[in-house]
Amino acid sequence: MAVRSLLGLVGLFLILALLLWAPWRPASEDPRAEDTRQSEQAVAEHQVEETAPDSLGSEDHPELDAGEKREALAAPPETEVEAEPLPERALQVQVVDPEGNPEIDIPVVFQVSHPQFAGGRFPLLEVKTEGPKGIAILDLDQARGVKEPEPPARLEYSLALALPSGKGPSLVLEPPIDFGALYQLVLDPELKKWAGPLKVQVVDASGNPAPGVPLELRAERRNEPGQGNDMARAKTEGPEAIAELEIKGVRIMQSLPLAMGIEMDLLVRSELPFSEPLTLILDPDNFMEKVQVMELPPHGGLRVAVVDSKGKPLTKDQGASVYLRYRPLGSPETVGFQRFRDDWRPVENGVAYFPYIGLNVELNMWAGIHGIGTQSESISFPGPVRAGEVLEKTYFLGEPWPYVTARLFDVSGEALADQEFWMAIRHDSIQPRNPASGPYRPSYRKYKTDGEGRFQTQVAGHVRDGYRRSMECLIYEKGRRDVLRSFVRHDLNVELRADSDNDLGDLHLQAVPLLAAGQVVNEQGRPVSNARVALWIPWDRGTYQSWRRAEIGPFSTDQDGRFAIYRVEFPSTFRLEAWSHRNTATLDDLQPGLDNHLLVLKKTVPREKDPNLGHLKGHFLIDKGIAMDHLELRIRIPNVTSRGLSLMEIGPRYHVRGIQPGIASVGLRTHGTRFNLFQIEGVEILAGQSCEDPRLQGVDLRGKLRYLRLQLTDGAGRYAAKEHVWIYDAEGKGGGSERTSQDGRVAFLVPTDSAEFSINIRGSKPATVRWQEGFQTVIMEPKTED
Repeated sequence: MAVRSLLGLVGLFLILALLLWAPWRPASEDPRAEDTRQSEQAVAEHQVEETAPDSLGSEDHPELDAGEKREALAAPPETEVEAEPLPERALQVQVVDPEGNPEIDIPVVFQVSHPQFAGGRFPLLEVKTEGPKGIAILDLDQARGVKEPEPPARLEYSLALALPSGKGPSLVLEPPIDFGALYQLVLDPELKKWAGPLKVQVVDASGNPAPGVPLELRAERRNEPGQGNDMARAKTEGPEAIAELEIKGVRIMQSLPLAMGIEMDLLVRSELPFSEPLTLILDPDNFMEKVQVMELPPHGGLRVAVVDSKGKPLTKDQGASVYLRYRPLGSPETVGFQRFRDDWRPVENGVAYFPYIGLNVELNMWAGIHGIGTQSESISFPGPVRAGEVLEKTYFLGEPWPYVTARLFDVSGEALADQEFWMAIRHDSIQPRNPASGPYRPSYRKYKTDGEGRFQTQVAGHVRDGYRRSMECLIYEKGRRDVLRSFVRHDLNVELRADSDNDLGDLHLQAVPLLAAGQVVNEQGRPVSNARVALWIPWDRGTYQSWRRAEIGPFSTDQDGRFAIYRVEFPSTFRLEAWSHRNTATLDDLQPGLDNHLLVLKKTVPREKDPNLGHLKGHFLIDKGIAMDHLELRIRIPNVTSRGLSLMEIGPRYHVRGIQPGIASVGLRTHGTRFNLFQIEGVEILAGQSCEDPRLQGVDLRGKLRYLRLQLTDGAGRYAAKEHVWIYDAEGKGGGSERTSQDGRVAFLVPTDSAEFSINIRGSKPATVRWQEGFQTVIMEPKTED
């Protein structure tokens, strides 16, 4: 009994002790508290995942736990990469749909109009929208023609979507243009189809698809075939034989010829060896509504087997090709064979195949191996190519040109083993070369010597009359094609045998002498790396005026801004020109052999803003319907400059900027035919001033010009296609030429005071024509041997 009482007291004591100690126990030792803590941590992690940015989300960064994400969120943001600065004269244009969503790959055009153009627009620059915001960046310094805005009464600049027929929104830019603004154009979804490519399907007479047919989209003057512009080119492909022609917007129907009252046709043409050109005239209002279909007339094919001189078929790996020309069947010898689009085929398994050949054509072909000359000649054969059949022909390559071998040694006398070099066979005229035509540029190819310094190449087996032949080998500095170090030139006016190696022996290279060297720096005197340096050679008149790019170069400067130009042949005097990021420098009348030229780059001043140059203003009156691209303004200052400007870009009210000061001769003539309309002497051009000579204001040419339209044929009625036609009046004035279209048509802009003209084409007798309305047919008789 006492023992049970004692055990009961002990148990009661333990229960009371436990109850008194529990509130002071650490929470971590309570399992229920541990569960509560884990639950709260899971909720916090879920909140972090919901509020974290995409760059820290669990899907993109599964390796980060919640604690690392919280640290990343607490860390300062990384510095954003700065976008490339926009050009100084760049327009930003955004294209959106009516709901404000950006439109990508939509062509935007910067264009100009003039009151004389009757509302027509002339495109200066075209760029497509890109990026997530659908923005096109138009750098006006890359635009052609007039770039400086003038008062709206004279010129009006605008932005538009380059869609055919002038469809789509436009926005007039009021001067001065705000280059920091973002311009926006809204594209109607109904017009979006006009921004896509034109789809054309070609089928044969049975309606079967015709793949591989070359097509071109053109805009031509009505009743003047061949007079117009190419818009796009493509080939039919796929099982449906569909070509996608990417349209170049406003130049189709909204260009100046239309604005000047000249009717235009939009058409698709295919140049294939057919007696008549394949043409599909499009309806300008709905040609994008559906796939256009062009049907090929009945035709055959041509399969040419090509074998070498031993009768062995050639393979594709040998690089052999067959080239084809054509002319209408029965043409006289004076009518040359014509080229056409896609007029060559590679030889595969010994055969070249031309799938589309007209039934009434005469063919001329020749074959060759890329990089290897042969003594083969072209062969001609009339059809008959029959509809649906393939004409089989065999072409035998002639004997290959003879080989020559030689061994190269460097300047120190060691053999150049496994050395890459450039080699050309030069054909220099025995007569002195006219400096105005520039230096002779042979065609170089890369070669490599073997382990003993030897190499082999082919050389034509004959030398043309009046020329001397030589072999030239060039060694450039490793990794730099613009630094010539050594060369050798060897005479080849020897008899070469096709059955021999024609060993030229040892060729020892010589060090190339220095032509010019120096350094390019900026205005602060710091070297400019990767600047471009070019050398110009003056004409025989002592000026550097030329349409060509640099005669020698361009070359690149090294990290210290230095350059060195080595040449085998030296000019007596030359100009150095350097440029980098719109900064330029020029040194004139330099002597060869100096290495201390210093070119200081300065910011380029546009010609129209150069205070050292003058301007010329004037205007003339002309009949509506005369195309501006048929007129040319001529400005000439003796021994200083001579410029010819097409009025297609400046119009009858012209303002020509950037003219060298001096006493000028200003005239206007027809472009191509070269009939002078007026010539004014003694026009004074002053630096920094605008010349408005009263003799150039309001020159009246109304009623003084008209078109002489001809269609040229031979005695059998065949067209003189793609021929240059020269024209003179009764007094021998003129002397220019225009080219006929595929159906022998040509239009000349001539003075009204001349009624009789003499025309001439290659291989024919001159013909006399008199002016009359509309087209007149002229039969060109072939020349006869006396």
